[in-house]
Parts: sequence; structure tokens; C-alpha cells
Amino acid sequence: MNFYQDFVHKLIKNYIIGAVSSVIGLVGVFYFASINFNAKETLYLIFALYISVLIMLAIELRIFTRELSPIRSIFISNEWTLSEIQKAYNQALEFPLLSLKRLLVPHLFGFLVPAVSITFFLIYTQRVNMPYRYLILGVVGALIITGIHALIDFFHTSRATQSILKEFSRRALERFSHDITHNGDMTTSLKRKFQLCALYIGCTPMLLFILSSQIHINTKSSIDLYNFFLWTFLILLISISFSLYGSYLLYKDISVPLNEIKSAMKNIQDGKYQKCDNVYSDEFSDIVYGFNTMVDTIYQRDMLNNQLLESFYQTFAVTLDQRDPYTAGHSVRVAKYSMKIGSKYGVKECDLSLLQKAALLHDIGKIGIRDNILLKEDKLTESEYNEIKTHPEVGALILSKVRPKELLSNLIDGVKYHHERYDGNGYPSGLSGENIPLFGRILAVADSFDAMISDRPYRTGVSVEKALSILKEGKGTQWDPKIVDIFTNIILEDKEVYNIINLQKNNERKVKLTVIK
Repeated sequence: MNFYQDFVHKLIKNYIIGAVSSVIGLVGVFYFASINFNAKETLYLIFALYISVLIMLAIELRIFTRELSPIRSIFISNEWTLSEIQKAYNQALEFPLLSLKRLLVPHLFGFLVPAVSITFFLIYTQRVNMPYRYLILGVVGALIITGIHALIDFFHTSRATQSILKEFSRRALERFSHDITHNGDMTTSLKRKFQLCALYIGCTPMLLFILSSQIHINTKSSIDLYNFFLWTFLILLISISFSLYGSYLLYKDISVPLNEIKSAMKNIQDGKYQKCDNVYSDEFSDIVYGFNTMVDTIYQRDMLNNQLLESFYQTFAVTLDQRDPYTAGHSVRVAKYSMKIGSKYGVKECDLSLLQKAALLHDIGKIGIRDNILLKEDKLTESEYNEIKTHPEVGALILSKVRPKELLSNLIDGVKYHHERYDGNGYPSGLSGENIPLFGRILAVADSFDAMISDRPYRTGVSVEKALSILKEGKGTQWDPKIVDIFTNIILEDKEVYNIINLQKNNERKVKLTVIK
């Protein structure tokens, strides 16, 4: 309810500011500063103004309350339906136009009819000494003033309703998972806004000057040029101020949605699929709708591309592992262990995805190793082992050939350096300590652990406890101590890791039975 109250307070505040600044300010300058009334006549006219304002406010309040009713109903009860919030949204969307109509019809005539009637009676009964033709000038002045007030209030109301439109959209998505924003439908147009602004901004200073000059000149028996020019300057200053403020509101009405779209486009460039709130009732509603549709299309396309890439990584890793039934699933498990380590280490979310891909492809270089070496059941000779040791560099070379280059370039460090040792005695580059890229240090621990607990034709995998003991013994020599400690805690605390290991052992038993048969 506080949200609704803030909204209503904004509307009332904007209305009062417009009414006070236009009606009291300008009417006072034109009539009380231009026509000389005595104290009694002034009181009569103030009374006429007071009664007219009361009648105008009573009519407007009734209409304003009725127009607010669909919007208010959403906030006073929590039992609203989708159709009711859609109705409230549409009402809020049309509220700036409704405020314009309200000011141009009930506001204008609610004030003008009683004001002219009472003033006519005062002149007729000689309580006020003023020619009847000034009533016509007063009507013209009221039309000009009301037009200015309506234009300013229209732009203020447009800004105020945007927050309520966003709130309705949020509630509909939250409760019904439904987007109630309109699909580019317009209730107003930029063309009409420019026409009205051009009319009032361009013509108002001239019309007000002509109108007030008529009153001023006809009420003075002689003209004091100094006072006349001083008074003229005051009238023009007020008129131009209204014109400048009106042009500023028109500028804000155009610049705000443009800046929001510009900001959203920048977010898309940064990989954030941010849509714009469609809270506009002019051509920008169509532009924002088209922009949001484009964002959805780009997002769906990128999601499809990412799924295809993920499938590629998974398929390639599985295909590579299937060359040897004893290493089936190795790359997938290394990827899962690496993600666990990276998350605990504090690797950013976007980099965790790269780490997973690097882990899936860490042995891609083995595609170039001959089967008689890669699948050999006996101990490898020195030359055969040296050939096996080339697979990190071969893998890095393969990834460097993929185009566009930036697609896989961030994976190369993990693939190339996952056999480096912390003490510098690893391969292929003999890097040591934190000179080894982080992905390489993480993959080294995950890869070694999985290799140790996995069965091979020439040996049976060690227990998890034994593998952890070996990792601890190799802290600071073969592996990064911090990463070993993180992984040890993960093994002891994370049940998901034990499920991965148990599944691996079950698969290995099936492989053994298949080999025996």
C-alpha cells in the first residue's frame, strides 16, 4: 500500500505545482498586476476564484478517484487475478493521457464556467468595475494557462506511472509467471507530443504577451514606458520559463528511454541479457518491444550455441576416453572434481565454465598418440613414455588451431600445463609454484587423484584414503599445497564426490567382467 500512496502523492504534488505555478502565478500577474482594483473588488474576485477552484477540485477529485480505482484495487487486496492486474496495468499506461483529458475538460470547464458566471454577475451588479470584454480575454487566458498546466502534468504523470507499471509487471511475473507488458501498442504518439509542445512552447510567450498587453494598455490612461517595459520583461520571463520547462520535459521524455536502451545494449555487449521495462505509451513502446524480442532471440540463440558447444566438449571427451575402456569417464570426472576445487578456491562463475571445458579437453592431445602405446598393458619404455609426455603440447596446439581463436584460447593453459609440478620438475615447460597457471594446478590434482583410484590393466586403483595420503605427501613438491588441502576437504565433506567415485567403481567392475568374458 505504501507503493500506491507514494504514487498518488507524486500525482497530487505534480498537480499542485502545476496548478499553483500556472493559475495563481499567471492569472495574478495578468489581472491583479495589470488591472487596478480596489480592496473590495479584489475580495470579490478572490471569492469568485475560491468558489471556482472548489467546484473544479470537487469535479476533478471525483473523476480522479474513479480513474485510480483499478490501480488502487491491486494494492488494497492481495486476492487479485491476472485479468485484474492486466486491467490495472492498462489503466496506469493510459493515465498520462487521462490526466491530459482531465485537465483540458473537467478541470478547465469546472473552473471556467463558475468563474465566468460569478464574475459576470459581479460586473452586472456593479460590484466589480471591469468591462465585459475582459471576460473573453480571461477565457482565452484560461485556455492558454490550462494548456500549459496540462502539458506539464502529462510529462510528470508519465514519469510517475513508470514505477507503478514496473511494479505491476513484477507482481504478475512473480505470481502468474506471465508478462503483462504491452506489445508495442500506443496510446499517444511522439508526433502528437511534438505538435502540442511546438504549439505551446512556440506560441505561448507571444499569446500571453499579446493578451496581457491588451489588458495593460486598455486599463492605463497613459503609458509609462519604463514601467511598461519592466512589466513586459516580467511577462516574457514567465512565459519563456514555461516554454523552457516544457521543452526540458519533452527532452527528458525522449532521452530517458534512449538512455535505457543504450545501457541495455551495453549490457548485452558485456554478456548480460538485460531487457528494458516497456513502460512507454508512444513509439518507444514499439521500439522497446522490438528490442526485448531481439534480446530474447539473441539469448535463445546463444543458449542453443552454448548447448551445442557443451555437447561438443562432452562428446569429444567421452569419445576420447572410449579409446580405452579402463579410462572411460576419466575426463568427465576430472571436470567435476575441478569444478568443486575451483568453486572452493574462489574462481569466478564465468571462469568456472572455462575450467570445466579445459578439464573435459585436458587429454585431447592423446588423440595423436598411437594405440599400441596408449593402450599398452605392460610398462612403457622410455621412448614410449616420452611420446606420451607430448600430449599436453599436442593438445594445446590442437586448441590453438580452432577458429575463432578466442573461442578456446582460454582453455589452453589448463590443457598444456596440467602435468607441471609445483617444484618445477614437471613437463612440458618445467614451470614451478604459482608460475604454473591456476587451471593447470587445479587439473593436476584432479587428474592425479582420478588416475590413482582408477583401475588399469597392469594394476588396481588405490583406495581413496591412500590417494589422499599420496596427495598430502606431494604437497609443495608435485602439487599446489592449497589446492591439495581444498580437495582433501571436499573429499571428506562432499557426498556428491563419493557418489561419483562409487559410480566409477561400479563401472570398473563391469569393465573387468567384460574383459574376463
